[in-house]
Amino acid sequence: MIITNIEVDGFRNINDLAFQPDPGVNVICGSNAQGKTNLLEAIWLASGEKSFRGARDREMVSLDLEDTSVRIDFKTSERMQNVSYSFSRNPKDKEVLVNGIKARTSADVLGRLLLVIFTPDDLNLTKGSPAVRRDFLDMCVSQVRPRFKTMIDEYNNILEQRNNLLKSMSMGRGSEDELDVWDFQLAGRGACISLFRYTYIDGLAREAAKYYDIISEGKESLEIKYISTIYENLRKSILSKTNLKSEYYQMLKKNRPEDIRLGYTANGIHRDEVCVNINGFPVKQYGSQGQNRSAALCIKFGQAMMLKTETGEEPVILLDDVLSELDRDRQKFVLSNIVNLQTFITCCKGEIKKMGSIYEMADGKLDLVDIYSSNPFEKRGEK
Repeated sequence: MIITNIEVDGFRNINDLAFQPDPGVNVICGSNAQGKTNLLEAIWLASGEKSFRGARDREMVSLDLEDTSVRIDFKTSERMQNVSYSFSRNPKDKEVLVNGIKARTSADVLGRLLLVIFTPDDLNLTKGSPAVRRDFLDMCVSQVRPRFKTMIDEYNNILEQRNNLLKSMSMGRGSEDELDVWDFQLAGRGACISLFRYTYIDGLAREAAKYYDIISEGKESLEIKYISTIYENLRKSILSKTNLKSEYYQMLKKNRPEDIRLGYTANGIHRDEVCVNINGFPVKQYGSQGQNRSAALCIKFGQAMMLKTETGEEPVILLDDVLSELDRDRQKFVLSNIVNLQTFITCCKGEIKKMGSIYEMADGKLDLVDIYSSNPFEKRGEK
């Protein structure tokens, strides 16, 4: 997959920007606060995901304009496609078009433009809270199973209703018959989500382990496990073709007295964990900063490989000021694995990598500065 055209207007400090990126590496350099990360954010939103900076739509509209519009044209192995979106400070004004057709839900957009983003925060993927890894996992699954996002939203809505009822029951109101209705619905969504998550992690673990074997030169092994708070042995339940919904429901029923006492649902897919181990030990507790960063990088490249395996398309890579956070060996690892992928790299002027097309971003404006080979390990020279 290759992005062939980018048009951005009214997005943060970027106005009236249009360019045709290099099919290989695009290095976007410039001083701080010039719009480098803003450009990657604008591209990222076209994938159907939320802002990786946690921003709301109205916060991304240029201060001196009323609305934002972005269009991304891209080529897959089969055809040309495009995603465009526009929004204002009024949430009701948002519109997303996929190949000219209005998208009704995020599921209509997810899985079209395949992106993998690396930010400095992602280097703490293994050290963050369980919620960080759950959100990352759900984003990954949604890229290859777009309807999964709808499933997650439905689960969260049902969970909220169940928790409201549990809180009422803890104060002597509500009935177990009503709770049973919510439990049955929650079990249905929770069982499906557990299966999708486990299946994805099974593949991701294999791919990430291959990359870690390379970065550690075979001296260490990486293991990723999905830990369920509902199923005693999810793998065994799946292999034995157990009725996952029934098992989930029975566990909810068993936990009812404690949930009523607490006033919320203590166990479920919203409390599950993704455990990352190196040589059998949790990297979060026992790993060095270097090991945690290596594990995070390998998980991200594993995500890229999963996209290729599941969709047949190679994703586009976005590296937002990540290389400056890595030592020389890890920089080399990253650069060697993006050689055959279209990549957008942001960096400060003093950190320019002489590879691909070099652009300078200043006050939201982009100018082509130089062109090199997209392979940093080849002899450098103009194309």
